[in-house]
Amino acid sequence: MEMEKKYINAGADLISVLFVVILSATLLLIVNLQRGELLIGDEAYYHLRIAENPFMTYDQLSFSGRNHIFNAWHLMLNIFSKSFGITLENASKILPMIFALASLVVFYYLLKKTGLSLRARIFSCIILALSPAFIYAGTVSNDFIVPVFLLLCAFLLLLYKKSFFSYLLILIAPFFGIFHGIITLLFTAIIGFRYGLKRSYFILAILLFMIIWPFILNGIPSIEFNNLSFIQEFISDFGGIYGISIFAVFLSFFGLSRLWEKKYQNFIIYLSLVLLAILAIFNTKSLLYLNFIIAFLASLGLIKLISMKWESDSIKTLSLLIISIGLIFSTVTYMNQIKDKNPNQGTIDAMNFLRENSNKDDIVLSYHSNGHFISALSERKNFMDGEFFFAPGLRERNEDFYKLMYTKDLKEAITLTKKYGIDYIYIDPEMRGKLWNQEDEGILFLLKFSTTFKKIYNKNGYEIYGVE
Repeated sequence: MEMEKKYINAGADLISVLFVVILSATLLLIVNLQRGELLIGDEAYYHLRIAENPFMTYDQLSFSGRNHIFNAWHLMLNIFSKSFGITLENASKILPMIFALASLVVFYYLLKKTGLSLRARIFSCIILALSPAFIYAGTVSNDFIVPVFLLLCAFLLLLYKKSFFSYLLILIAPFFGIFHGIITLLFTAIIGFRYGLKRSYFILAILLFMIIWPFILNGIPSIEFNNLSFIQEFISDFGGIYGISIFAVFLSFFGLSRLWEKKYQNFIIYLSLVLLAILAIFNTKSLLYLNFIIAFLASLGLIKLISMKWESDSIKTLSLLIISIGLIFSTVTYMNQIKDKNPNQGTIDAMNFLRENSNKDDIVLSYHSNGHFISALSERKNFMDGEFFFAPGLRERNEDFYKLMYTKDLKEAITLTKKYGIDYIYIDPEMRGKLWNQEDEGILFLLKFSTTFKKIYNKNGYEIYGVE
């Protein structure tokens, strides 16, 4: 009888996992198929470019030249591409999907090991699969999804009392970036102190060294914040590219109230929630970690709403229907948003023109979100890109960029372009919409009337100006 029950439970788990994996894979494939051959976003093109030479120590193109810190994601892309005889572009699409789906499976069994009910596990995984942040992690080449997978596996192994293998996975995570090292350090400290794991002190010392070492080599980096407010970044429905559905956040409050019934027994979850929310202020991609906790809490909240007594069954049904439609709506809206992210054909045509009509050492100025396109697609040096961490003279560059963009003083414009050796200025519709409201505002006036700047390319709002 006991054996029969065990087989039934295993069968239910298998069916549940297959269902959520098929659901998630379908959503991820839809985004990639709608996108076509192009990768999604500037981050993907940065990883694509570095993956060609993952062991480089100096990047000649980013910020017109800077030191480069090794990232294991680039090596994985390179090895995967060569092992299966596929292009780096295809590797950049396939690998994120593989690790996203693998993370979903590990997440399910992690929840099972903690004693969560079958219904709660299924709800958690469905909410996770529908979440915008998870769709991003599975469709865009990023260096976050593998450390997330490693951390989930490490937690699961700890629950099975396989601490050696757990710590081994934990020590791999920092090779994907300093920020992952910081998150791993915090979680290792929390779990180690909570459960009195003796080896954790040694692991913490190693992690701390791995985090500090790049700072010793490169100094203290400047920190620049995104133009969007934290709330906008946190909620995908408000424009956050790594954000979380507002309906999942709503449900998570009910989930928290359910956990609070046991007060401080769930202290680790409360602390993790607070720490990741704080870290998201400095790096919004930490929302990709937080998303798993939100999915878990949202499932508890949904179950609480289903189980609680309502004054009217019709109001209960309508409320649950609205929440369910809201979750799906957030997913569909985000899928349409992410598939239309730059680059598009206009970007490709402009970068091809730049590559064919400029010299290899030329420096191109544009908004930082275009920097990786300039380096990866036109193979030219960018003035600034989205890799802010340890970027040389970041604060000064950022201030000078905005001075140049909003000046109508030709002498000031010439001084700033000569200071950084700018050879070309690239403007696309997105950059124009972010920076200016009028056609002759700031440097647009100079570009239009001054002979110092010569328009050499103009197609569907994509413009390139040569600097004399």
